[in-house]
Amino acid sequence: MSRLCYFVFDAQNYIFKIHLKWLILKNLKNLKMSVYYHKFEVRWSDIDANRHLGNSTYVDYCSQTRMAFLNKNKIGLTQLNRWGVGPVMMHEKYSFFREIYADQTVYVGLEVASISEDGSIYQFVHKFYLPDGTHCATAEATGVWIDIMLRKITTPPEDIILVMNEFKSENVNIITRDFLKTLPFRPENISPDIFK
Repeated sequence: MSRLCYFVFDAQNYIFKIHLKWLILKNLKNLKMSVYYHKFEVRWSDIDANRHLGNSTYVDYCSQTRMAFLNKNKIGLTQLNRWGVGPVMMHEKYSFFREIYADQTVYVGLEVASISEDGSIYQFVHKFYLPDGTHCATAEATGVWIDIMLRKITTPPEDIILVMNEFKSENVNIITRDFLKTLPFRPENISPDIFK
C-alpha cells in the first residue's frame, strides 16, 4: 500500500474513533439526564410530632421537585400560562423505607415512568435519597395536562413532550386514557342531605 492509502485509512479510522467517542459520551449524558434531582434542606417546619419528615412534607417535596423540573427545562409558570395548560395530579402513593430528620439534606429524584402517546397523561416516580445514596422513600404520582380555560385533559405543546421524553425511565410504559380508570378510587357521589 502506498503512504497515501495508509494516510487515508488512518484518517478514516481516526474519524470513526472520534465519532464513536461522541456517540458514547452522548449516550452517557442521556443516561445521566434521565433522572432529575432536586435538593432540599429539611427544615424544622417539615418535621411532624414523631420528629421525622411529615407525610404532608413528602407531598410538598414531590410537588416542588416537579415545578423545579419544569422551570429548569424552561416550562415554568410563564410558559404554561402562555400555552394555557397546567399539570394536575390525579393520584399519588408512597412507600417509606427510612426516616428523614431535621437538618438533613435530601435529594428527590424525578423520572417519567409512564406516558400516553400524546403526552396528555403521565406518571412520575420520585425517589428520596440522603447524600450518601440511602434510599428513604419512593412516590408515584399520576397526572394529566389540562386546558386551563376548558378544564379538560389536553395534549401539551411539543416543547413539553420533548422534555418528558428526555426524562423517560429505562422501562417506560405507554398508557392510554383507560389507564386512569385503573386508579384505585372512583368518584362516588352521595346525597347532600347526609351533611344536615
